[in-house]
Amino acid sequence: MCVNHGNINPRTQHPDSACGSYFTLNDQESCKFHPGFVKHSTWTCCNSGKELVEGCQKGKHFTASWPDEIAKLNFYPKPLDNPGLGENYKNFSVSQLIIKCDFFKPIKQYDNPVTKLELLKLKREKEKDEPRYCLRWACEKIYKNTQNHNRACLCHSGKWDHGSTGTKLVNFVKDFADPKSLEKNSILWHPHWTCCRGSWDSPGKKKIFNISIRM
Repeated sequence: MCVNHGNINPRTQHPDSACGSYFTLNDQESCKFHPGFVKHSTWTCCNSGKELVEGCQKGKHFTASWPDEIAKLNFYPKPLDNPGLGENYKNFSVSQLIIKCDFFKPIKQYDNPVTKLELLKLKREKEKDEPRYCLRWACEKIYKNTQNHNRACLCHSGKWDHGSTGTKLVNFVKDFADPKSLEKNSILWHPHWTCCRGSWDSPGKKKIFNISIRM
């Protein structure tokens, strides 16, 4: 089989023309193909405006044998014929199948972990060095997972009490005769943390694991 083909089309990454004819040693002068490619519906080699026009270059057939790299063109994908399709079935020529051959596909590197578990392990290893922000009250540290342990976080284990103001029942009974005194509110208790009764800025005291989100 002749493996002569044209230049690679930069848009499709494969040639637009190939010979693909089967030949013998006595028939080597009938090779025809376009050495260029189609650009804006025109062949770059002969400026012909018809994409399906016969090849403009004529010469000798050429083939290749294993282990030559170009011999891979002999292993083009062959479609299965379906006789039930009848006359509507499009029968592709060998030259059309050669230009779609996987031989022309660019080789791309890819990660191939053995299992999903291996992929999960790689993800967790990468996450160990990512900075995280602790969400516990009064801690708010920026840390890494490798630095986390059961005494790394100093936080408040309770809730923030906003305090309360009002009139005590004792004062209400005592000053009932003077209605103006009822307008005076006293602080019943100041804002504080329910765990240690400290102020808002007081440092946390409970030592525990950090919980966080990634930054």
